[in-house]
Amino acid sequence: MLWEILLAVALFIALAALLRAGEKRLKKSGLKPATVRVLAGLLGVVEIFALVYGIFYFLQDLKLFYPSSSPSSWEALIARPEYEAVEFTAGRKTWHGILRHGASEEPAPLILFFYGNGQTASGVMHQMEASGTWAYFNDYRCLVMDYAGYGRNEGRPSAKNMCGEALAAYDYALTLPGVTQVIVGGYSIGTGPAAYLAAHREPAGLFLLAPYANSYDLYNSVLPIFYGPLRLFVKHRFNSDKCARAVRAPALVVASRDDEIIPFASSLKLHDAFAESTLITLNGAGHNSILFHQQALECIKEYLDALART
Repeated sequence: MLWEILLAVALFIALAALLRAGEKRLKKSGLKPATVRVLAGLLGVVEIFALVYGIFYFLQDLKLFYPSSSPSSWEALIARPEYEAVEFTAGRKTWHGILRHGASEEPAPLILFFYGNGQTASGVMHQMEASGTWAYFNDYRCLVMDYAGYGRNEGRPSAKNMCGEALAAYDYALTLPGVTQVIVGGYSIGTGPAAYLAAHREPAGLFLLAPYANSYDLYNSVLPIFYGPLRLFVKHRFNSDKCARAVRAPALVVASRDDEIIPFASSLKLHDAFAESTLITLNGAGHNSILFHQQALECIKEYLDALART
């Protein structure tokens, strides 16, 4: 991040110098003073726009992603027989995650899950363990891979990276022994790569908790200014609503009217974009409680069991 800020400062200084040189040339051009003032004003507007754009563009990572590592939960989980540390290589990078085996050693469906911001593979699995959530999913295996910069992975998170990682994780999941089908799930920011994956592969199902239709809705929920030309300021672009149109699997969307992070209207817009989708509406559930909400878990269990019977 530091080098990007330094680069942005350097580029702005260079642009400012070019604009100042342009103003000097205007004054010596022989044009009428009124014309010179108008053109100089336009150059000033360009300079201000470049400064604001640079600030917004390079500081978005700090506001959108919260990488963490959760080393203690990682060590605690992989010490248990039902959990397995996994890794695979895609391109030049190695990706780390955790696989939870189901209650049976027989072939079973696998849930490929993409977690929310500030979480990690081991962290979210540890939360599921502590909350008793696994009781709903003991008939399934679950694979959670960390994003770039999260857990033990190197690199930096971005929308492009996360979507590419999602495809690689799905392809890896298909190679695991005893997997009868792969169902994709996502929560919060993880619904973006989950929807992208479902549009570019053919999972058996897709369930999304607290999803957003696109990055513009996500950004506007924090600062409602990204409309029209200001959409150019958005650096990380998840287009789940566009991806939804290409998803063939039946989708399950779980959203809360009282989600203070993801607007319910955005989740509803995404639900409407799918060819086949069921909407589960929660009341009184805040954003951080949706993942462990009893009604949500029961609906997901019913959805998964129905897929397993097909």
